[in-house]
Order: sequence, then structure tokens, then C-alpha cells
Amino acid sequence: MTRDPEWSLVDRYVAGEATADDLRALHAWTAEDPTRVVWLDALRAHATAADARRDVDAAWSRVASRTVQAPTTRRTLTVERGTAARSTWSARAPWIARAAAAVVLVVAGVGLWRTSSRPARRAAPVTAMRELVAPRGGRADIRLADGTRVALNAGSKLRYAASYGRASVREMWLDGEGYFEVRHDATRPFRVHAGGGVAEDLGTRFVVRAYPELARVEVMVAEGRVALRHDVPGLGARADSAVLGPGQLGRLSGDALTVSSAVGEERYLAWTTGALVLDDVPLRDALPLLERRYDLSITLADSALGSRRVVARFRDQPADEVLGAIALALGARVERHGRDVTLRASTAH
Repeated sequence: MTRDPEWSLVDRYVAGEATADDLRALHAWTAEDPTRVVWLDALRAHATAADARRDVDAAWSRVASRTVQAPTTRRTLTVERGTAARSTWSARAPWIARAAAAVVLVVAGVGLWRTSSRPARRAAPVTAMRELVAPRGGRADIRLADGTRVALNAGSKLRYAASYGRASVREMWLDGEGYFEVRHDATRPFRVHAGGGVAEDLGTRFVVRAYPELARVEVMVAEGRVALRHDVPGLGARADSAVLGPGQLGRLSGDALTVSSAVGEERYLAWTTGALVLDDVPLRDALPLLERRYDLSITLADSALGSRRVVARFRDQPADEVLGAIALALGARVERHGRDVTLRASTAH
């Protein structure tokens, strides 16, 4: 799909007639920008299949009496980096939707939709978003207005609506790894969207891991329960949904969902207390963790090193000490020039 949606898909989605393929296409489109999810959900909430089949001109005439013209000014989004620094930036809506003859949105009160006797275009509502970023080499921590605590591991980003806590659903979009202590509220679901999956709080503490190199979503539950499923708009609970309990790990990889127990919580939770645990992992899998934690670029000069397994635990040690310990254990040597690190095999191991 392009930056504008395929309106035939939107029409079927609003009318409740979307196929599984339609829903997957819409999911791919909304994954590019979380504000599209908000817009799509609002559209379906306020429009009905009956509305979609009424005369467009007459319907827009009725809507016009309850709406105002979409403002042409830029909208300001607040960006939070870490827990202290804040800045703002302005941006126009990233996409402007064309009018669909079969879809009419009825807005109660003041809306953000362009009106005319025969509208040629309509503007999508702009949702102000906040962003929490944990840079490489650091972490970020925030406590939200509803009492929920979120911690981000290095190289991670979290986005959520500026109106978080006031809407009927509390939703977040994660790139990377985050730890969530959720103030449970059965009347306002809490959901984390990440890497094609969505984890929904059922009263809990949990970690969501969705770094790009993993090509999967992992959810580890420390306390309570979490519902895990594929993030496909409109499908709701499906056969490939699962409810995870304490100590369980859920993995979404492609169309597959697996649940494991007794996987070792420490490897998933240690970073929240500042520790780094490498629990019998291949060196090639440990490198992205080291790179994000210390803001390094690490290269293996000898590919055979990548399969050697690492068992180690670190807390406050500097990068050189950590790299030296790993190299000694694996029979390798370290060459470092600023942020660039090369590991070479030095002896038979």
C-alpha cells in the first residue's frame, strides 16, 4: 500500500466486510505510522455500514453542520528523550487521505475534517505523539500519569499518544526492548505493539523484545498475565493467541506463536537493574547486545568465533574490561579504534 490507503480496503474494513488479506494489507500500512491506527479505529468507531451506503453529498451536508474546516497550520508533537530532556518539533500530517465515496464519517461536536458541498479530499486527523528514546549506550525510564512504569533498553524507542491515559485504550508502539510495570485497569486496556505482534496487559510486569535483528517478538512475563497475538487490525483474538503466565516466554515469528516455560527470567530482566547476562548464547547473538549497551560497532574477523558460546554476567564494568574478559574466555584478541572493535581468533580453542 502507498502512503494513502487503498480506499476499497478501508470501505470493507469500516463495513465489517474485510477479508484476512485486506486486514493484513491494512496492518502493513498502519505499521508505518501509529497515528494511522488511531485514525482507522476512530473511523470504524464512528462510521457504520449503513452510513457508507448513503448519498455522499447529502451526508456531507449533514456532517458540515457539526464540523469545522481542518486547520492548515502545522501541528506540534512533543518528543521526550530519556527522562529529562524534552524538545518539540512541527510536522504536517504525514499523509492526506482522499475522499472515498462509500465512506462517510459522522463526527459529534468539533471535528478535523474538511467540508464542502462535494468534497474531493478529506484530511486525516493528526494525533500528537510522544516519544521516549533510549540511545545506544544508555537506558531510559519513565512513570506515566496512570502510574505505569516503562523502562527502555539501549537502542530502543517508544511512541504513545499525548492523550495517553485519557482515552479508552492505552496503546504504545515499541521498537527495541522495553520493561512494563502496568497499573492495571480493566476498563482501559493497555497494549504494546511491536514487530507485528501486540501484548495486552492482564495485570502484570513483563518485558517485550523486538529488535530488528531478531526477526521475531519475544514477551517474558515476570508477574501476572499477558495476552499475546499477531497485530492484525480487526481480527481480535484468534487461534494463534496465547495468555502467558509468570515465567513464561511467548515468541511470535512469522505466522507461528510458541510458548515456553522455565527459560531463565534473568536473561530477559537483568538489564532492568543495570546488569548484562549472557546465558550460554553464541557470540554472534551476544554482539548486538554489546553494541547497544556500549555504543560500539563490533566485527568478527574470524567467522568461526561467532558460534562459540558465552556464559558471563556483568554489571558496571567498562566496555574494555567486558570485551577483554570475553576475548580471554574464547581464545580471541581485541583490536579497538574508538567505537570500532574487531575480534580475532588468537589461539586454538
